[in-house]
Amino acid sequence: GSVCVEYYTCDKEPELLPFRGLRLVIWTPVTRTNRPEHWIQTFKKSTRQVSAYIDIRNIDEYYKTWSKIFRNYYYHFAKQNEYVIESISCDEFCSAYSEYGKDNATRSICLPQLQNLNKASKQMAHFYVLKNTVDNQIVAGIAIADCPTVSQSYYVAAFTRKIIAPKEAGLWLLQYWMKESSKRGITYANFGA
Repeated sequence: GSVCVEYYTCDKEPELLPFRGLRLVIWTPVTRTNRPEHWIQTFKKSTRQVSAYIDIRNIDEYYKTWSKIFRNYYYHFAKQNEYVIESISCDEFCSAYSEYGKDNATRSICLPQLQNLNKASKQMAHFYVLKNTVDNQIVAGIAIADCPTVSQSYYVAAFTRKIIAPKEAGLWLLQYWMKESSKRGITYANFGA
């Protein structure tokens, strides 16, 4: 049978879609302290992780505090014409991630999670890729999930084809994610633990 691991970080109790097979659901409330009856608290003490957040309300200013090298990477995207960033479907992203993502174990966990996220809400799941304009090849990608209830956009998965991707690929995708999230009214980009 199928195995699925789902992660939710929000105060509202997750609404779970029917699933056949073994399913582990991990729900981490952000500010909520009470536990509904049918949920199990795994640890008595708080196990809140330290996460990396960036306030993206002032998206056009925050990068100015970066090191000179990263500011140069940031500026380079606007000056070049070899690469473009596009939004693609979940299926297209999963196909590329299957080929270029991390090891098999990570892919076997991440791919069903991406597909379930997309099924749960196409408006909250976003898949971006960096493409080479010469041959239209995908060279890197990032998957994002929005949680409007806490005004956060979460990093879910990413991949880079290191042999053909420019060294700035990851930064360009992160910047695009944060700009697009800011346009949707999201306050924070959450990079996870």
